[in-house]
Amino acid sequence: MKKIYIIGAGLGAGSLTADAAAALSECGAVFGAERLLEEYSKLLKGKRCSNSYAAGEVLEDVLAACEDCFGVLVSGDPGFYSAALKLLEAFRGREGYELKVLPGISSLNAMFAALGLPWQNAALCSLHGRDANAAEMVRRNKLTFFLTGKNTSLLSEKLVCAGFGGLKLYVGQDLGSTEQKVISCTAEELAGMDLSSLTVVVAENPDADDRVRTGIPDGLFTRGDVPMTKSEIRAVIMSKLAIRPGYVCADIGAGTGSCTVEMALAAWKGRVYAVDPEPEAVRLINENCRNFHIGNVEAVQGLAPDDIKDWPALDAVFVGGSKGNMKEIFDVVLAKNPRARIVTSAIVLQTVGDALLAFEAHGIVPEVVQISAAASKRVAGKDMMMARNPIFIISGGGED
Repeated sequence: MKKIYIIGAGLGAGSLTADAAAALSECGAVFGAERLLEEYSKLLKGKRCSNSYAAGEVLEDVLAACEDCFGVLVSGDPGFYSAALKLLEAFRGREGYELKVLPGISSLNAMFAALGLPWQNAALCSLHGRDANAAEMVRRNKLTFFLTGKNTSLLSEKLVCAGFGGLKLYVGQDLGSTEQKVISCTAEELAGMDLSSLTVVVAENPDADDRVRTGIPDGLFTRGDVPMTKSEIRAVIMSKLAIRPGYVCADIGAGTGSCTVEMALAAWKGRVYAVDPEPEAVRLINENCRNFHIGNVEAVQGLAPDDIKDWPALDAVFVGGSKGNMKEIFDVVLAKNPRARIVTSAIVLQTVGDALLAFEAHGIVPEVVQISAAASKRVAGKDMMMARNPIFIISGGGED
């Protein structure tokens, strides 16, 4: 029986646990990144060391090796954004191997200890090779921990674009070493800082808001000379879209971006694409996203379907304006995902007809709802109801 230890190397030789040190002494061969092998060189004297921790390479070596006990050093803790997962997948289920995971002190533990803060309610996010929605994590949580590596400027850019430029951040670099430094700055200031690759960041947002809001009051949006879907209609549209957190969505003919904002709040683990032919609309979409601290929206000036063909497969689509291209828009969306959920609104009957034909062309039987709303207005000290244009909402497709 060959024994394999996956060992959390912690923050350096001084933070290695007693169990991990005992396991290393037992190993005949040790794998790990060059930095870790150098850090623990005194404990590794006389052992065969291999500058590798990729699961495939380790498996190949172990299968051919004569040693009975192996160690794989992984940085920090094996359970926190570690190479350990792929190693476990490679060896689990193979007969003749005993696997044991030994925890280590992670940068997460060390950073919150340095700050004197508990971390059980913090959100955790890695920017290593991931397109993480950093702004959304910060918007929803009072404390957010980021593994940044060399991506501190990218984190700053994401937060500033979402209106978090003045947010307080704590920056920790080279934790556990003699060069350890923990400082505070704003998200905007982070962009100009020269930091090591071993850097982590904690964002503190005392005004965290994790609500998924629908029918947001119209007055909370910045408006211009661009159409906006009104609050009551928006609430019904969102109910028909039935967006899940990880959805990739689109707002076509987005106007001021009121629907874009609500879609982004619902798809908080996903992404929203917004398109409108008017440059003023794109400006307003971006401004409203900043005001609501939204970072998962990409707004472009263009016309569907030509300018949406390069978008990924969409899960939920709202067509607020088609410019006469309703069928072509449906064709592009449903070609990439035949199960996409599509909702469109219409004031004129001709648009209703276009939508029905577009659904019919794809074998989808839509639901048609007509909404009539009225809002109170104070006139001469009295409240009277002012009727709004009746709106048709046509929806279909998606999951049963």
